[in-house]
Amino acid sequence: MQAGAGAAALDYGRRGRADLLGAGCAGAGHGFTLGMFLSDTGAFVGVVALRIPARNPGLEEGERAEAEGLGILGYSVLPERWGQGYAGEGAERLVRYAFEELGLSALQASLRAGNVASARVLRRLGFTLIHAGLEEEPLAGGPPHLVDRYMLRGNPA
Repeated sequence: MQAGAGAAALDYGRRGRADLLGAGCAGAGHGFTLGMFLSDTGAFVGVVALRIPARNPGLEEGERAEAEGLGILGYSVLPERWGQGYAGEGAERLVRYAFEELGLSALQASLRAGNVASARVLRRLGFTLIHAGLEEEPLAGGPPHLVDRYMLRGNPA
């Protein structure tokens, strides 16, 4: 498979049905956004992302200190690929990477309230629900929506 200029395969990326490829770090070095591509055809499946707030220079020093050791997991899969295990596969690899390689101590994930499939993915990975029905503004802008927030502490392995 050909990757775009500057793309690098995550070490955990070539152990399943999909490869994880990213074009470096998103957000000036305080996170990763990786594309998921089918191993056999190279077709795009979706993305998996990890933000590390403690590395975000846009946050105040106190906010960064509070977020030390925390990663924020996200993923999105094309609708035609829903229900085929790609969200879980990509998220599981990034969770392992976050704990084993980056040394993070906790991961957080928010999903739209009522998204049963994504909640199932997170529970399978060991996440537990910590807040239900929170109002949250999307990072990319737009009106706030209700989310359920999940947390995973320590290395699950």
